[in-house]
This record gives sequence, structure tokens and C-alpha cells, in this order.
Amino acid sequence: MKVYQEVSLTFFGFWGGAEEVFAKIEEDGKVEELEALLEDYYPDGISSLALNDFLRFDSDLFSMLGMEVEDAV
Repeated sequence: MKVYQEVSLTFFGFWGGAEEVFAKIEEDGKVEELEALLEDYYPDGISSLALNDFLRFDSDLFSMLGMEVEDAV
């Protein structure tokens, strides 16, 4: 069974390193930009695991959000 729900990224429970990446995005005020990016990339939604992995492993994420790459955690 699959259960889908709409949730703000601020309340999503990131894990395994993605929480540090999200904290930096939040600190830089880029949460709305991240949400827009995710909605463009995944118009039908994204699984929790895929979302977490996207933040944790996408090496271009900070540059896609207009953040300095040196800011990477």
C-alpha cells in the first residue's frame, strides 16, 4: 500500500546526512527555491527515500539553488 501526503520540507524528517544539507539550505533562506525545484523535477511527487537521497547525494544542488559551492557541508 502506498500513502501519499503533501508536507512542507521544514517538517520533513531528513536523515543520514541530508539533514545537514537541508539545515544549510534553510539557513541560507533557500527552502522555497528548493520546493520549486522539486516540484519542477518531480511534478507527480517524490518518495521519502528519493527526496532524502536527492538532498544527500546531488552534488549540484547548492549551485542549482544559487548557493556557493563552498557552502557545501
